[in-house]
Amino acid sequence: MELKNIIKDNNLEELFSKVTIGIEKEGQRILENGHITKTDHPKVLEPRHKNPYIQTDFAESQIELITTPERNEKDVIRVLNAIHEVILKNMPEDEYIWPLSIPAILPDEKDIKVAQFEKEWDVVYREYLVEKYGKYKQMVSGIHYNFQIDDNFMKSVADITNNNVVNVKNDIYMKLARQFLRYQWLLVYLYGASPFAEDKYFTDGKKPEGFARSLRTSRYGYVNDDDIVVSYSSLEKYISDLTGYVKDKKLIAEKEFYSSVRFRGAETVADLPKKGIKYIEFRLFDLNPFAPFGILEKDVRFIHLFLKTLVWIEEVDKKNSQKIGYEYSEKTALSNPLSVSEYLEEGLWLLNQMKELAEVLHLSESDRLIIKEKEDELNDPMLTIAAKLINSYQETNSVNVGMELAKQYKKEALKENYSLNAYANMELSTQAVIEDAIKIGLKVQVIDENDQFLRLEYKGKIEYVKNGNMTSKDSY
Repeated sequence: MELKNIIKDNNLEELFSKVTIGIEKEGQRILENGHITKTDHPKVLEPRHKNPYIQTDFAESQIELITTPERNEKDVIRVLNAIHEVILKNMPEDEYIWPLSIPAILPDEKDIKVAQFEKEWDVVYREYLVEKYGKYKQMVSGIHYNFQIDDNFMKSVADITNNNVVNVKNDIYMKLARQFLRYQWLLVYLYGASPFAEDKYFTDGKKPEGFARSLRTSRYGYVNDDDIVVSYSSLEKYISDLTGYVKDKKLIAEKEFYSSVRFRGAETVADLPKKGIKYIEFRLFDLNPFAPFGILEKDVRFIHLFLKTLVWIEEVDKKNSQKIGYEYSEKTALSNPLSVSEYLEEGLWLLNQMKELAEVLHLSESDRLIIKEKEDELNDPMLTIAAKLINSYQETNSVNVGMELAKQYKKEALKENYSLNAYANMELSTQAVIEDAIKIGLKVQVIDENDQFLRLEYKGKIEYVKNGNMTSKDSY
């Protein structure tokens, strides 16, 4: 299926431009001295299992922020901003959110409390992970980027090719997955931000020499054993491999497969051929310590354009692309952050493909500038996040760097006690409704900013609120 020609020949550029994006961001709660807190998840933010925005990941100290799916990068960051503010306002005064993927100071393993959930299986699963992988690697945090191509685009391609829409979805998302694995090294180069971990993190005593670009995405990160190899050559092979490992008890569940690509749309992967892949979760990204919410809006946009480019261009050496991609990604992750990429030429070629896509889709000048910025970073490694982080470490140390940023971000979030910075243009009463909805776990959507009009949802019940105090109960 040559999507590039299908899009061009059938004027699908506008439909192809439409996507839905969501962000999941993990982070450790820490104290002023850089140590991870030993307190439980804040009671004011309970019950976590019912809150769509604020949950915990592996440990009680590891908070997870989840945005609603949004149609553009600005709204995604806005929601992430608001959730951050709500959390920081409801945490103890002496607690902060650590802004880097790997904690600077790791506690003794006995002091790391596994997250406590209502469902016993959720706790049992985490205890199993402790036995198999240890606690330290699971204390590493990151960004998960959820990406869905517009359904109307998928339907149009299905009609043009006389195909079933589910098959079209699966084919396109499988191609995107393979392409991502092949070229993910470029994202590791640009967004790698975990160059260092203290010695106790390396429980087997083996560790890289000097700084790395991204320990989190390397073999020293939270990865499966070497004998877990799942093929993306086809959806059928992917399902066969993954379910086989679960059946043979090499994995306790499908979610124990820690690939940088995870398919969403069904409770079990065996249902994907019938139900279709709904969207892909990309789990590759380190926290950007220089971004208040772990990722910048311009980078959410760049990743969006990167993913779209992978769909746009044709696959090269499909048979070996997954193996080559893993090799390139591993070498990049463990490379010196101050060195030029070994794959510079390929990276520049890929960015040129993005420029071509920008021309065809008539993207804005700001999009072209974002691509140009990444081109500059590829040519000059000193401009990358990892290099900037190392330079900061050399001026002081990793604890001070992280704490200074954590305190700065909390101060900014608490600057206006009775408002949400993300929605500062709306009335205080409306901001208060948004803040409370996020805190107690009601889904909230801004329908009209100028009209102060909100949509609230809980357990299938929907209510609309105007001006922060008017609902359907008001006869007016």
